[in-house]
Amino acid sequence: MDDVKHTPGPWRPEKDGHFGRFTIYSDGAHDVPHFAVARDVEPEDAPLLGAAPDLLAALVELCFAARFVDDEAVSDARDMADAAIAKATGR
Repeated sequence: MDDVKHTPGPWRPEKDGHFGRFTIYSDGAHDVPHFAVARDVEPEDAPLLGAAPDLLAALVELCFAARFVDDEAVSDARDMADAAIAKATGR
C-alpha cells in the first residue's frame, strides 16, 4: 500500500462532548498534531472508523497471502475483500 491516499493511521476516536458524538483523530497527520479525520461521528460508528486504516492494511495483507491458496471458498472471500479494498481506496 505504498500509494495510500487517505490520512495515515493510526486513527483514534475521542468523545467530543457534543451530544455524545465522537471525533476521529490521526496524530501527526499532515505534520499537524491531533488532526481531525472525521467529526460528529455516532458512538456506534467511532470504533469502526478508528480502526479503518488498520483494517485496510490487514485486508491487503490477507488478500496477498490468499492468492497462494487454491480453494474456492478462499477465492470467493478474496474477491469480496478485493472489492472492499477497491471501494476503500477509490479504485
